[in-house]
Amino acid sequence: MLRSVSLFALATALLFSACSRDETNVPRFKLTEEQKQWSTPYRDNAEWRFDAGLGYQRVYRAEGFATEDFRFVEHHARRATYYREQQAAQLQRVDSVYQPATSIENYRYFMPFELRADVAPETRRNPDYDAFGATLVWHNAELKLPLTELANGEDLPTGWTLHPTYTVGGISYTNVLEFVPSTWLYPANAAYNAVQVFYSRERGVLQFKERGGTVWTRR
Repeated sequence: MLRSVSLFALATALLFSACSRDETNVPRFKLTEEQKQWSTPYRDNAEWRFDAGLGYQRVYRAEGFATEDFRFVEHHARRATYYREQQAAQLQRVDSVYQPATSIENYRYFMPFELRADVAPETRRNPDYDAFGATLVWHNAELKLPLTELANGEDLPTGWTLHPTYTVGGISYTNVLEFVPSTWLYPANAAYNAVQVFYSRERGVLQFKERGGTVWTRR
C-alpha cells in the first residue's frame, strides 16, 4: 500500500510540474517588419565610419546580430509571464587607432544595441523595457530611443529632440533624433564621452560630439 501511495504522489508531482511549466498559452510579443527597420544599421559586418578632420577615421563594425525570444519569468515563478522578441548586436571599434580597452573603457570601443518588441500594457512588469523601444550605449551615453513616443506622436522624453530634416556630411536626412545626455556610465567625466548625438533609423548614429569638444561626422 505504501508503495502505491508513493507512486501516486510521484505521478501527481510530475503531472503538476508538467502543467506548471506548460507555456503553450503564454503571451508572445513580436516585432513588426516596420519596427525591425530600426535594427537595419546593425546587421552583421555593417561599418560605421566617422571623420573629424584629424587625418584618420573611426570605424565601427556591427557584430553578433541575433533575434531571440526573451523569456520573462517573475521571481519564484516556474512559468514564463511572457516572451518578447528582441534583436541585439554590438558595434566594435576596428580602425588602426583602436587600442584594447581597459575594464573601465568598455563603452569606448564596444557599443551594445538592443531592439525590443512592445509588451501589452496589462502584461508589462518593467515600464522602462516592456514598451516598444531600443537602447544603444554610445561612448558612455545610454540612448534609450523613444520609439513608442515617436510611433504615437507623443512628446519626447527630456534630452530628446526630433528634427524633421538634418544635414550631415552633405547628406540630408529626415526625422533625425538629437540626444543630449545628462548622465553617463562610468567613467562619467571621460573626455571621449558623447555629449550630443544625432541618430536616424536608416543609418544609426550620424554625428556625435565628445566632452573634449571633438565632433565626429558619419561618412
